[in-house]
Amino acid sequence: MAEKRNVHVKVTSNVNSVLNKMGDTAGKQGKKTSGALGKIKGLFSGIASSAGAATGGIRAMTTALISSGVGAIVVALGAMVALFKRALTESMEFSKALSGLKAIAGASTEEIAALSRNAKELGRTTAFTASQVVELQTEFAKLGFSTGDILNVTEATLALAAAAGTDLANAAMVAGNTLNGFGLDTTETGRVADVMAKSFASSALDIDKFQESMKLVAPIAKVAKVSLEASAAALSVLADRGVSGSLAGTQLRKIMADLSTKTGKNFQDSLEITAEKLDAATTTAEKLSIAKELVGDRAKGSLIALAENRDVLDELTIAYENAGGAAQAMAEEKLNNLSGDVTKLSSAWSGFLLGLEDGTGILNGLSRGAIQFFTGALNGLSYAGDVLSFTFTDLWRDIKGTTKNGVEFASIYFGVLGEKISIFANEALLIFSKIPN
Repeated sequence: MAEKRNVHVKVTSNVNSVLNKMGDTAGKQGKKTSGALGKIKGLFSGIASSAGAATGGIRAMTTALISSGVGAIVVALGAMVALFKRALTESMEFSKALSGLKAIAGASTEEIAALSRNAKELGRTTAFTASQVVELQTEFAKLGFSTGDILNVTEATLALAAAAGTDLANAAMVAGNTLNGFGLDTTETGRVADVMAKSFASSALDIDKFQESMKLVAPIAKVAKVSLEASAAALSVLADRGVSGSLAGTQLRKIMADLSTKTGKNFQDSLEITAEKLDAATTTAEKLSIAKELVGDRAKGSLIALAENRDVLDELTIAYENAGGAAQAMAEEKLNNLSGDVTKLSSAWSGFLLGLEDGTGILNGLSRGAIQFFTGALNGLSYAGDVLSFTFTDLWRDIKGTTKNGVEFASIYFGVLGEKISIFANEALLIFSKIPN
């Protein structure tokens, strides 16, 4: 027992000695680390000072370059590069819109060239860019307009959109449907735009109310030989009295159809005859009965409103017949402010950029050639990647199969080895058990 106690004391002493030495070593290492960190901190401080000095030097050099002829050349080159980059971006948008127009219109190269020239000219001189003009041309192509028709309607529709404060697609749809509804030639687009602009300025009508009403009225007005101006005037009178949109369209077309059938007169004369009958009536009930007999129960109120305001209706009809230039005048007036000046400047700038590159120049050609080259190269690399992928997949399958066989072999081998080790261990334990304590 004494010997065991002495051994324990000796081991404990040795352990303590080792731990003390480890502590001394860690302390010395900590001092070395602290010193190294201090040196690193000083090094980074030096780097920061050097960076600050270098920044100041760079700024001084930049100032010197700018003030010298070399600096002016560098700045000019940078501005030129930015200009051509912006021109290339503008041409990309324009050529993309033009491709969409060509796909829908099915026009020839010469026709697309004519539409392109028209778009660039209008984009330079109106509140809309050339790309937007092409989008408008595309909307008319969707309506089945030919190239010649599109050239006829584009400028007037731009004025209509600016005057009415609507987007080009909506302006195209309303103008196109009105032309088709009244059976008018596309050369009459300016007339349609002017009548619409004038009606918006002189009544409660707006482009949405006009669209909803006129799409119902126009086909009947054409058959009853009621002019665009008279139809718009009638819608204006009704709108000022709270009847608008599809309700006004439904009631006005019934009035036009029924009066024409029952009186055998044109629209204006039929209203005059109706007004005389209403004036002769002594009670409200009698007036309602007369109107109901002529156009039915639902449209009787609108008929009375038109008949009793035929003087206003006539005045508006004459005003709309003399509305030439109204859309353009209204569009210009809406741009008669700082915001409008900026809009016109933006369009002029866009036109200038397209003058440098419109999608058919050298910049576009070089850019497309480079992009097509890299596209072909990437497609080639993709094919090579597919081949390599197939090859490596096949190789990995072989490796995986070989590895699987190797794993099975190793598993069997080490299983046998484990059994032998287990037997050896059991025999060893049996021998040790026979040793006396």
